[in-house]
Amino acid sequence: MRTEEGKTQITLNFLPEPTASSRSLSGSVKIFFKKIRSQKLGHTCEYPILTAIEVNEQGDITYVTRIEEVKKRVANAQKIILCVHGIIGDSESMVRSVLKNYDLVLTFDYEGVYTSIKENARWLKQRLESVDLGACHGKELYIVAHSIGGLISRWFIEREGGNQIIKHLVMLGTPNAGSPWSWVQEITLSVARLLNEQVGEIAPPAKIVTKFLALAAEVLAKHMVEKLQKKNAVVFYDSNSDYSKSLKDEFKKALVQQRGQVLKEVKFSETNINGDNINQLIPLNTEVLVLFPSSKTLDGAIEVIKANGKKLPILGGDDMYTKKILNDGKENADGLTIAVPWHILSKPSSEFSITSRELWKGADVNWRTAMSYDATLALSEALRRNPTRQGVAEALRSSNFTVDGASGSIKFESGDRSQKYPQLVKIVANKESRSGLGYDFVPTEPLIFESSKGFVNLRQNPNTRPNQQVVKIPNNTTVTILNFKIGETEGCKKGWYKVQLQSQEGWMCSDYRQPKDE
Repeated sequence: MRTEEGKTQITLNFLPEPTASSRSLSGSVKIFFKKIRSQKLGHTCEYPILTAIEVNEQGDITYVTRIEEVKKRVANAQKIILCVHGIIGDSESMVRSVLKNYDLVLTFDYEGVYTSIKENARWLKQRLESVDLGACHGKELYIVAHSIGGLISRWFIEREGGNQIIKHLVMLGTPNAGSPWSWVQEITLSVARLLNEQVGEIAPPAKIVTKFLALAAEVLAKHMVEKLQKKNAVVFYDSNSDYSKSLKDEFKKALVQQRGQVLKEVKFSETNINGDNINQLIPLNTEVLVLFPSSKTLDGAIEVIKANGKKLPILGGDDMYTKKILNDGKENADGLTIAVPWHILSKPSSEFSITSRELWKGADVNWRTAMSYDATLALSEALRRNPTRQGVAEALRSSNFTVDGASGSIKFESGDRSQKYPQLVKIVANKESRSGLGYDFVPTEPLIFESSKGFVNLRQNPNTRPNQQVVKIPNNTTVTILNFKIGETEGCKKGWYKVQLQSQEGWMCSDYRQPKDE
């Protein structure tokens, strides 16, 4: 109502009961990851979405998303309200409060982490115009917006001609005077750069990087001396990359502790590497080649791989975990071993592994995506506990802080994540490769499959027909997982795994599996 001073006064007669929702920031994170995935794979992202709300007699809400159906409902309505959610939620909790008072309820669900307020405002205008709610549409259209949704609506009204479309805007908790939460977006956008594999452009805390480099270097050095039984290495590195130089230095220290030595250091940028001169670059008593390229010097690493021709074993850093190495290295890269923080075949039946393969249409996500996902979940949980800078720091330092992420339980000690040793993965030839290139990265540590029957059947194909049986594998036999299929075949609850047993490959279904080191 209007006051005597000409101002608008809103009276709240009641407040709805508080509702619990599993969406919050983690919901926005999922939308964010869907958008990044779509961009990486060249697909069209479904967000933002303009939907019409439908309610049955039991009060269950259904979202109508087909644009032609939404347009029909708009045509048959006169008094319409549009709900625009905030950055850490969706519109489901908003619509129940307005269902009875309007001919039609619309919602605008958007991705607010990776997309700017201005861009979302323009999308809002486009979506409304697509259902005949452009300028001077002749209906009563109202917006109720929460948090950052109010800023999107304001930009739409003030900068995109929305004043010719909207009759009234009601804002709930909108930070019109600014917000300290912009730093959350900055952190998450750093995650976006990780997803785009621009790792060299990110500057994470030096303490965390140093800790990981030391662990990765130790794992590689131990593998070289204990597993390969080699002691003399030549290291290739990028002298223009601090990350590459630091990994090289940590590896040298770790190898000395293992009673090995780096015979020579070679810079990618200063060396023309090919099959003719590689023997001149490395001493005669070299036993292992170690490659620590940055993303900008991968071509140099590939030249070393080709020139080596599988004569010497090769170890490498995490920047080599790319399809480019698989595609360009091919048979020369077979057996290449690198240290990474996570691999999808470590726990293929975990919720993250299954869900990510559904979102990525059967493709593997790499360790960068998994670690970025974990970091965002940890931030989300810390914000939920105390949404301030100091509160987030205190939450992460808390001894009872834990979140279940892609790589397992996320905990922190004195502010740093309790980190397991990096995992070694190697390149193997695979006719049914997950990469589609004939080669895959697989964990170097074999797994032990066990069954209550005392054996597991190895079959030619992932099915339960007896005539497909190849051999019975006794319990406690170690195998290497090459591929997996979860929930795709009846008769196998846990999933089918393509494995390699010595020189033999086949598919098995196992109700229980156990890492060799547990």
